[in-house]
Parts: sequence; C-alpha cells; structure tokens
Amino acid sequence: MEFSEIADAMYAADMSGADVHTNSWGYTDPNFFPDVHRDAIEDLAVNGRDGLGMSIMFATGNDTRPVIWRSQTAIMPETSGVGALTNSGTLSGYSNYGPWVDFVAPSSGGSRRIFTTDITGPTGYNSAQSSNGGDFTPNFGGTSAATPIAAGVLALVYSVNPELTADQVRRI
Repeated sequence: MEFSEIADAMYAADMSGADVHTNSWGYTDPNFFPDVHRDAIEDLAVNGRDGLGMSIMFATGNDTRPVIWRSQTAIMPETSGVGALTNSGTLSGYSNYGPWVDFVAPSSGGSRRIFTTDITGPTGYNSAQSSNGGDFTPNFGGTSAATPIAAGVLALVYSVNPELTADQVRRI
C-alpha cells in the first residue's frame, strides 16, 4: 500500500461522515512515519467533521513496553492511544504502557476473550464450517481489539451531542 493511500482512506472516512477513525495498526519502526500520513492526521484532527475535528484512535501495541518505543501514531497529540485491559480490570500483560495511553478498553489477557466475526471460510481464524460457528472467533485480542471498543464509546458520546469538538470528546 502506498503511504498516500493511507491518508486518502482517512480523508474518505471524513468525507463519508465519520466522527471516529480507529486504527489497529502502526509502523513497526518507531522512527518511521511518512509525512503524508502525519499531515493527514494533524489536518483531520482539527479540520475534519467540518471543522469540529475527527477523533483518531490508534492501538498502542502489544510489546509490554513504553508506547513511545513502538508507535509514533499513538503518541501524537492529535490521536488517542488505546491500551488493553483484562476482564478483571487490570492492564493486559502484553499491553504497551505509559503516559501516552489515553484510553484502555477490554480485551484478552485475563480469563475471557473477545468474540468477533471472522473471515468467512478456511482463510479465517476459525476453520469450522459456517453452520458450526465458523463465522465467529473467540481469539480476537490485543490492543487491536481494545481500540474499536474504545471507539464505540466515543461514538456513543457523539450520538448524544454531535456538535462536540474532537477535543471536547477526548476530555469527556
């Protein structure tokens, strides 16, 4: 994927009316961050949603280390970094940590896991036939599972008051 395609996808989400943009990925080299991607985030966080700003969330990573060593996207002042909690309310052992974590949300790492829809057919995580539950998997986890859950909470806040700015929603 071209780096400009990432920025284009973020702008397309804004033009489609998205309030929240959730990202369960990042660059593996913490010193690598294409300008076109950084520029899109900085622009949309302020000017998205017709000037109210788009809430942009990034998973903080699953390396059990400070977020700053892993994700330039999650530590930007314009984004919200999301870590993972176990079902008992403790930080998941794999979740990256530090003052750059803006939100935490439920994920794996405790005695329960996250169920989600799966890729249909044998290329999915659950190889069972669809009639036997193969369209679902109990093996979703990590900060990649926590981030869309946190994004859902932000979407609920926007549903109460769609005129809030992205900064106001983040403070809430």
